[in-house]
Amino acid sequence: MAGELASDLAGKVPPGSVTSRADIVRARAAAQATEAAAEAAWQADQDRCWQTFFATACRDAARRRYLAAQREVRRVVSEAGEVERRLDNQARADAKAAAQRSA
Repeated sequence: MAGELASDLAGKVPPGSVTSRADIVRARAAAQATEAAAEAAWQADQDRCWQTFFATACRDAARRRYLAAQREVRRVVSEAGEVERRLDNQARADAKAAAQRSA
């Protein structure tokens, strides 16, 4: 389930798709929702795995799925932060240039 969450997030927010402030908000919301769902799936998988014969193998597979979802969430949040910093720097540079023109 958590592995599917990672691919769902990658489909919603592919690399390089965050380019505007609206994209940043959308990407962060999708990442937050995916992170919450991955955490819930991880807890459910752990409970389910204790009921199986090969509990360790089941928990290892669940952990790999959870970590894949977390990596994708970190990628999206990182990309959104990078774009936000770039847009903030551009806005500051534009404001500085406008102030210099008017002075």
